[in-house]
Amino acid sequence: MGYLSVVVNIRFAIGLVFQIVGCLLSFQAFAASPREAVVLIPGTLNSLLPGSIRSNFPDRDRRLNDYFSMDIVESIEVNGDVVHIVNGLSPMGDFAQNGETALQDLGTWYEASFPDHDVPITILGHCAGGFYSLYLAAHAQDLPIRKIVLFSTPMLGSELADFVFGHLPLLDSLFMKTGSIFDLRGLAELTTTKINTFLEKLDITPQIQIYAVSGKQSRAQAIYRQFDAEYLSPLFSLTAALIGGESDGMVSRRSALATRAGTLTGQFHPMPEISIPLDHAEQVLDYRLLALFGTRHATWVSDQQRAIYPVLAKIGDR
Repeated sequence: MGYLSVVVNIRFAIGLVFQIVGCLLSFQAFAASPREAVVLIPGTLNSLLPGSIRSNFPDRDRRLNDYFSMDIVESIEVNGDVVHIVNGLSPMGDFAQNGETALQDLGTWYEASFPDHDVPITILGHCAGGFYSLYLAAHAQDLPIRKIVLFSTPMLGSELADFVFGHLPLLDSLFMKTGSIFDLRGLAELTTTKINTFLEKLDITPQIQIYAVSGKQSRAQAIYRQFDAEYLSPLFSLTAALIGGESDGMVSRRSALATRAGTLTGQFHPMPEISIPLDHAEQVLDYRLLALFGTRHATWVSDQQRAIYPVLAKIGDR
């Protein structure tokens, strides 16, 4: 009996070791094969705003990521997805210029990372980055783009851009030329007329679904709360007053959650039940950068980013 007991125990131990090794190998395989590639595309002024330095997949090289905080990146990656931030965009570039840059950047990264094209792509586009995303999707031939999530993208046009270019018509003749020192074409394209023209020309395969989410934050009623992260900053309070209605200080909920009749028919899905409780800058920037500019309770921004971005990445999933 003693001999048989030893044999049984040895076989049990060997079997347990194999199970543990198998689990480890499975975990490594899972870690090496992301469930999805989540691509973050920033908007206007992107390259003027620092994000974070991180090690990028797959070669782990160090690079500066514009615009999006590490809290955002890590909150998505923890679910088994891999994140890529599009870089090299022009701060004031128009939709076509930055759309082409985004297409090339994403194509190069995806081919190097997933040569078998076996990992689906979800694109998250912030503000004008949403329009770059739509341009990219309309011109991508071989990329397995599954969906696009637009957040704080003024699909009906920017009330602020309409106000500025409506009251300062000379801007069109002075600053709208390619190669000029003050090239503001990217801002001019946010007007209602030019966004409508852009959307009318889009031809995106119907397999790609498009979801829209808005941000909303209120103005502080007390002067001493003006710089609290939970409320619009003094600057965004001013722009929100010009916009009117609910907004994140730059883009109204009305514009972010709708599109002109006849455009993106059957593909465009507004998501009013999901509201980002952050102002336009807080939606993307590192909380420490905001703290440097005087924002109080800045860590609250980090908490909100970590809570909302996994939701954005999984919109439409069943």
